[in-house]
Amino acid sequence: MPKLKLPPQGGEKWLCIFTFLFMMFSVLCTVSVIYCIVIIYIPSVEELQTDFQGPKRCTTTLVERNITSLPGEGKCSWASCEEWCLSQGSSPCSKMYGILRDIGASVTYEKCDLEPEGGFVDHICTTLDDLQAVNCKRSKHEPEKPGNRELCIEYSAGDLISCEKGYCKNVSKIYDCTYKDTMKDLLNEEGKTDGFCNCNQCMESNTTIEGECPRQTEFCFAPNRRPETYDEKEQELCRNPTCQTCLDICKTTRQCLEMQSRRDVVYFGVDEYDEPQLTYYDCKDGKCTEIYDLKCNRTCDHKRFDFGLVNVVILQGERLVMSRCRTKFINGTVPIPDSSVVDNRWNILVSSCSNVTVDKSLNSIQADDCLNGTWIENMGVVDYNTITRKYLEYRHDPDRWIKNSPSDEKSLVPWEEHVVIYNNTKIKKNQQGCVNTLSMECMDFFTRFARDGANYTSRAVFNCYYNPEDPDYVVIDYQPERTLFFLMFWSLIPGIIMVVSCLYMCICSKLVFTGDDGHMRIICCGKAVTGIGNVAVYTPPSKSKA
Repeated sequence: MPKLKLPPQGGEKWLCIFTFLFMMFSVLCTVSVIYCIVIIYIPSVEELQTDFQGPKRCTTTLVERNITSLPGEGKCSWASCEEWCLSQGSSPCSKMYGILRDIGASVTYEKCDLEPEGGFVDHICTTLDDLQAVNCKRSKHEPEKPGNRELCIEYSAGDLISCEKGYCKNVSKIYDCTYKDTMKDLLNEEGKTDGFCNCNQCMESNTTIEGECPRQTEFCFAPNRRPETYDEKEQELCRNPTCQTCLDICKTTRQCLEMQSRRDVVYFGVDEYDEPQLTYYDCKDGKCTEIYDLKCNRTCDHKRFDFGLVNVVILQGERLVMSRCRTKFINGTVPIPDSSVVDNRWNILVSSCSNVTVDKSLNSIQADDCLNGTWIENMGVVDYNTITRKYLEYRHDPDRWIKNSPSDEKSLVPWEEHVVIYNNTKIKKNQQGCVNTLSMECMDFFTRFARDGANYTSRAVFNCYYNPEDPDYVVIDYQPERTLFFLMFWSLIPGIIMVVSCLYMCICSKLVFTGDDGHMRIICCGKAVTGIGNVAVYTPPSKSKA
């Protein structure tokens, strides 16, 4: 191949590279600006223009999870947090509601006895989320994915377990429950039969009963049957009667299962379609019966608390702090009396606080954001459920409030209803109720804040911000400085790149010349400049007239 008269110059290569890069960045920045209009510019401007005030305190009172909605129903017109703002309004969605209030009192307890011998207690109650689910489907000796089936077999009398797809928790460590038993329902079903389908009259199963009771079984095993009075048709009907025992019926419906059976363990916590379903069982020696309609009380690890040695009780979520303190102050200056001004037998101060700090070096306890200060009497040695039940009962009584005079209308440690701003409002992650990081922020959001007191646990209490002109919602994540930074960042960077790219393209359109040989050269002052000296402009030879 003959050598080119005008080979590509080094300057032409750089010219091609920079032209490509600037065109690419220009396109990318244009696309990013279009997306940023919806996910950054509009939300940021709205947030900066809204006069949010706070921080105040919010308490979650209701959580609605995984709401499904058909198009047009509007059930998912808003959500507390969604992972991608462009998908807002889609189903399913989750919502949170709560109470907005002012910050409670700050209480300082001084000269406290912080030794266990003096009655000091600082205990955190175990919750259902703290329990580790046990894989009851596999043995601990399995070479791959071992479980702990041996522990499940040891569930004994009085153990209530919750299971889902073969993974179980011993909830009797946390709750003391009354319930209804599916096996007892079969044995004691009301009606003309003795148990479901006369199962109490059946000595040995010879069939499987599913659904309604067969007429033959209902008639031939009736508790008041008199075979000597049967006519010919009735005798023929009962010649070879079929029945099933109550236990076998319970096993057939998968409501009576055994941990020792490898076939049964896969049915713990599944529905009729073998899909995961949270189910509760009462187990005795590994034999479990499905239960329902549970009514439970918290046990707090079955601990009992002695009120005879203390005069201060503080509840912080699942934490319980008890001590005897000589002096007590509101905001460090206002003294709290030693007992109720109505009845001096009420001399134990109980309150609910968001943050409690125990300083053993100073023998003091600092409690912040305290509400519902209540005087109670010495109840002796009681369990956790008695404490919370009595506290809930007494704190509504104005006579038991913390007062300096019986005529005072408000408590020094305020009653919650006296500091409420909005009694029922929507709780959102931010003003839009969505994030665009795709880093599971919403999962963390619901884990931290979606505790509404269900399962007899404490509610989540946290800082939040509100707009006095719009009581419809409050927001948790409000950081105007960060919002302004991202707004400026995503405005200036793409904007500068687009301006520089456009300027570069305009200059190229005036100075770059592409010859007939296909090579680019910069024409400046009538000369072609490629970065390696002056290069003559290529002029193709004229065509011959011949």
